[in-house]
Amino acid sequence: MSSSTNDPETAYMRVFVGNINTNTVTKPLLARIFSRFGHITAISIHRGFAFVQFDDYYCARNAATNMNGRLVGDQYADCNLAAEPKPNQKPPEGMESETATANITLGKSGLSVAAMKLELTHIRNSINTLLETLDQVS
Repeated sequence: MSSSTNDPETAYMRVFVGNINTNTVTKPLLARIFSRFGHITAISIHRGFAFVQFDDYYCARNAATNMNGRLVGDQYADCNLAAEPKPNQKPPEGMESETATANITLGKSGLSVAAMKLELTHIRNSINTLLETLDQVS
């Protein structure tokens, strides 16, 4: 179970988990901690940080929001979506091009333009599925 950290298509479904002791934090531990937020498709651990890949944007957003500042192993983790690095955080390798769009936030929600586009795409797909179902019923 590894995470493709260079894939911009899934960056909004990947949670960056920083400030962790990777000598003690394992993939099974991360899976146990983060699985309550949704289906995990991949986990990769690097020196001092990890990525947890979900199959859904909403699960990743929920995990990043709820786990930021919480204990992961024996340290308080710094969590956020991989596509939305914090202002003083270096973007993950291969994602430098997305940071310009990802850092533009709108309104009180703080969602980036790219995150809003992804969310609206999910909504559009759900509406299209509902419309297709209605066409089949009638």
